[in-house]
Amino acid sequence: MSVLYGLRLARLAPLGADGKLPTTPEWKVIDSPQQAQIQPQVITGQQQEIRGGDRLLATVQEDDQYVGIDLTFQDAVLSGKVMALIAGGTFEDGEYSPPPVGAPRTGFAMELYVAQYEEGSNHESDLIGYAVFEFPNCKGSLASFTAQGQNFLVPSYTIRARDNKAEEKRFMRFREFAESLPA
Repeated sequence: MSVLYGLRLARLAPLGADGKLPTTPEWKVIDSPQQAQIQPQVITGQQQEIRGGDRLLATVQEDDQYVGIDLTFQDAVLSGKVMALIAGGTFEDGEYSPPPVGAPRTGFAMELYVAQYEEGSNHESDLIGYAVFEFPNCKGSLASFTAQGQNFLVPSYTIRARDNKAEEKRFMRFREFAESLPA
């Protein structure tokens, strides 16, 4: 059994116009991630009941439906290239500009790599591999952040991962083990 400790890397790649990840994706590597909060999005199943007289006769409960994941992703570095990929818009000549109102945004695939260690007392060099969380169809919003004296500015992105129907993939996949980080 192993334990997970520390978000080490994130990478994102734009999806093609057909909604699929290209054969040779252009991955943007983020080597300074601080955290990713993963919140499942669930449609709660309804419950119906029928009563007769003074008693409950029957109930029918529908199963909950999992429709996606919402992530809150924080990076230690404010990057115009990352912002343009997540939120849309452009980053040219060192300047970011958000997308126009109503403009369609390109989706992207995202992967998160979390360090994996053996159970028990470990040193940081005792790393055995990485757990990988894959999100095949994401769209994000512009980063929120606070600029404050004597504090670092840390961008926080809201990202919605949903099913990728073009590739027939569910909104998330988890792999227990990858030997190394991608280049």
